Amino acid sequence: TDPLARFRPAMRPAFQQEIAALNTLPRYEMNIELFPEQNRLTGSMRVFLTNTSSEPWQQLVFRLYPELRDYGGNLTVNSAVAGGAKFSPPQALLADYQANNTAVSLRLPDFLRAGETMTMDIAWTLDYPVWQDAPTVYALFGKSQEMISLPLFYPSLAVYQPSNGLLGGGWWMDEGTVRGDSAFNVASLFVVTATLPANQVPVTSGTLITSTLIDGGRARHVWVTGPSREFLFHTSPLFQYASTEAYGTRVTSYWLPGQEGMGWAALRYAVASLRIFSDEFGPYPYRDMRVAPAPLYFRGMEYPQVSLLGVEVYNRYQDQLEPLLAHEVAHQWWYQIV
Repeated sequence: TDPLARFRPAMRPAFQQEIAALNTLPRYEMNIELFPEQNRLTGSMRVFLTNTSSEPWQQLVFRLYPELRDYGGNLTVNSAVAGGAKFSPPQALLADYQANNTAVSLRLPDFLRAGETMTMDIAWTLDYPVWQDAPTVYALFGKSQEMISLPLFYPSLAVYQPSNGLLGGGWWMDEGTVRGDSAFNVASLFVVTATLPANQVPVTSGTLITSTLIDGGRARHVWVTGPSREFLFHTSPLFQYASTEAYGTRVTSYWLPGQEGMGWAALRYAVASLRIFSDEFGPYPYRDMRVAPAPLYFRGMEYPQVSLLGVEVYNRYQDQLEPLLAHEVAHQWWYQIV
């Protein structure tokens, strides 16, 4: 069977065959569970990865972006196991936290040489911050106003920068900026299974494959992505939404109670932006595009297939909705695709 076939539904039909050429991209197969009453997320994942550099890797580095000072989270790696044909039987690894806990280095039992593949199984616990419930809050990460915004909630494989004659090769461990553009990631493929309280309305990267009600008032959702630089998880029990189609992409706008008019306006502006930029820059290859409010005051932030806008853009700064949303949608080309 083709291990990449499961990712095709995240792409528009004309682009689905391109997935076949992406076999060296990291693949994340992730299971997460959200516990809003404890402000906690637990996760486990298997990452399929290839050494795409020309240099042997003695360790792998995963970034723990929630530990960034401006994110304010606490991500603990509970276990890490190297596996695949390269490491058989699988071997547990010690986690060496680095860069102010924003990275974890995992020393391998043997070098992973150029072109070799392996798997890494990681389990983790994330405690996310709770901010004020005020519309003026600017919080890229954590909970505010009944919204839980969790970009980069998982250990993310760092970018390896090969030696260039002056500097030896190494893993990128910069600690980001306060502007919000915190991540530097290799494009990857994700399949994410999330178990949440059934009243939560999640907004994510990728395309929803299934949603199932399970015991205990919870629901299980499965998403897959095409090539994406990260996976966003953002959710609220308050979200309402509407969708339409444009250029073969399903565009969905979410809004909070009392914001329906602006939510529909955001849908129109997102569709117009998608059409104009597709004509000007090139086709948007993904099946889904989403826009949603977030605790970002009157600012915006882009993530793969998602534009988040501050709650006050829907209220006091309504005149900013169109230019800000057009700006964020443009990032789907100039950040995510390119």
